[in-house]
Amino acid sequence: MPRISCVPSLLVLLGLAAGCGAPPREIPRVPPPTHLEALMREQSELYPLMTERDLYKLIRQATLGPSHVFMGDDSELDIGLDEEIAQLEDAPSEGVEVIEILDPQANLARVNLRPYLLSGGRAQDLARAVARTAHVFRGDEAAFHASLKAAVEIVPRLVVSFTAKDLAACIEDMEKKGYPAGVHSERYALTYEPAYRIVLLEYLTDRDYGGRHAEPQAPSR
Repeated sequence: MPRISCVPSLLVLLGLAAGCGAPPREIPRVPPPTHLEALMREQSELYPLMTERDLYKLIRQATLGPSHVFMGDDSELDIGLDEEIAQLEDAPSEGVEVIEILDPQANLARVNLRPYLLSGGRAQDLARAVARTAHVFRGDEAAFHASLKAAVEIVPRLVVSFTAKDLAACIEDMEKKGYPAGVHSERYALTYEPAYRIVLLEYLTDRDYGGRHAEPQAPSR
C-alpha cells in the first residue's frame, strides 16, 4: 500500500503563501477640493503663527471630520466639553468668529467655544450636534490624501512661518504613524488657545441636536 505523505508539495506551499496576504488597499486618485487653497489662505491669515503640524490637523479635520464618536448621556463628549468650558476665560479671543467653515460643500465647520457660548449657545446643544456629526459624517480619505499633496504645492504662495519642505516632512512623519488626528503645535496652542468642536452646521441648528438656545420663551400668564 503506497504511503501518503503528510508534507504538502512545494506547489501547494507556494499557493498557500500567495493567498496569505491581501494586496494593499489602493486609495483612489482624486483632485483636491476646489476650496482647499482658499481655506489654507483664510486660516493662515487668521492664525499667522500656525505651523505645518497645525496645517496637517486642519486638512485632516476638513476632509475626515471629527476624530471620535461619543454618544449617550454623560458620555466622554459631554464630560470633556463641560471640563473644557470650565477652563475657558470669560472673554473670547480677539477676532475669533463663532464659526469657521472648513468645507463649504459639506457645510462642515469649526465652532469656537468662547464666542459660541457668549452668543447664547448651549453646551448640551453643541454636544448633541458633535455626536450626530461624528455618527453620520463619512470622511473622504481620497480627498484627505489629495489635499495633503496639493498643500505642499500651495504653501509657497502663502505667508506662513514654515516651508513646503517642512510640511512634506510632517506629512511623511504622520504617514509612518498611520495618519493620526494630530495635536496643535505648542506655539499655536499658547498663542491662540484653541477651543472648538467640529460639526455639520445643519445639526447645530436642528431642533433635535442644537439651536434650542434661540427658541422664544412662552408668554407668562
